[in-house]
Amino acid sequence: MRAKSFALNLMEDEQIAFSSTVSKAELWHRRLGHFHHVGLLYMQKHNLVKGVPLLENKQADCVACQYDKQTRRPFPQIAWRAMHKLQLVHTDVGGP
Repeated sequence: MRAKSFALNLMEDEQIAFSSTVSKAELWHRRLGHFHHVGLLYMQKHNLVKGVPLLENKQADCVACQYDKQTRRPFPQIAWRAMHKLQLVHTDVGGP
């Protein structure tokens, strides 16, 4: 520490790179707008699309498809509702 400041070493000595492999079925699933796996196998079996390689029968887990399948439930209906003025009053009893 010199003059109330710290010296930072921003240069790292080691550079690391990682590679990933994506299956052909997952790649075609993404290319066709997240088309379902059975449909991809059907297209391959009946030669409906040119250039589709042999796809494995195992369905890959797609995070985007799993996220889109989630649904929200509607807000629950209120069992009781006030019908007249001052029948239900909400107050702040804590105060400042």
